[in-house]
Amino acid sequence: METVRRKSVNIQIFRALLSIASAALLIRVMGMANQVVVSAHFGVGATMDAYFVASLLPITIADLVVGTIQNSVIPTYARVRNRGTIEQGNTVLTAAVRLSSSDGLLFGSGIESVQYGTCC
Repeated sequence: METVRRKSVNIQIFRALLSIASAALLIRVMGMANQVVVSAHFGVGATMDAYFVASLLPITIADLVVGTIQNSVIPTYARVRNRGTIEQGNTVLTAAVRLSSSDGLLFGSGIESVQYGTCC
């Protein structure tokens, strides 16, 4: 019985890892699309350089936060699933996904408002 439970937990951990990895991939693709749109809008020159300088800090902070979440969620999720219940594990995973989503929205909207001059 313990082997079946362990196998089930491993499958759930793999699914959690897959969902976080797919969210990270989606963020990267959206970032690439953002760069294409911004480059097409600003072109080459001082304005584009100013945009890159202005967006450097928010992007760096977002990368650090997302990297930290990715590296800490799976071990925490595995520990909670082994020691707790399925609901507790799902709560940890849901909180991590919501935190990742809110981080992307927070920093993404900040970059967009700087880009279009609606900030400050």
